[in-house]
Amino acid sequence: MAALPSPTSFDAGFPVTALAQEEWLLSLAVRYSETREGWKNYAEARARAKAAKFPDDVLDSDDSNDPDWEWGRLNWRYDPIPTLEAVHQPLLALFGGSDRNVVATENLPLMRAALERAGNHDVTLIVVPRSPGRCGHRGATRQRAPARRGSPPRAA
Repeated sequence: MAALPSPTSFDAGFPVTALAQEEWLLSLAVRYSETREGWKNYAEARARAKAAKFPDDVLDSDDSNDPDWEWGRLNWRYDPIPTLEAVHQPLLALFGGSDRNVVATENLPLMRAALERAGNHDVTLIVVPRSPGRCGHRGATRQRAPARRGSPPRAA
């Protein structure tokens, strides 16, 4: 099972105590996404984080019926390593240099190692500086790809 995103990548400028708040909020969001339990606790923690002006990408939906919760259930604990170890086609991967969810410095070496174990040498991994890792720009409305039903895609 994959680890949750690391809170150590929180933007500079926020006090260290905010890391614990971010981690707690994330744990409540994951719990709600996976079990549909604990909405009240999550909503209260989210309201406190919003009042403290946490970045938008730390705040998941304030709607308990938002389809993003399904996205979270399917993706937050997804471990891509077994799939990457089976990829033998050319691969291009872009990482946002400011992405706090898929932190390039933590994930790029893991991805490179998995692809090397696959014997895949036709790989280009790029970190886009100052990019938050999602389409758009800082301050853009948070958008995710629609949730996929069923199993994650498999390498050919």
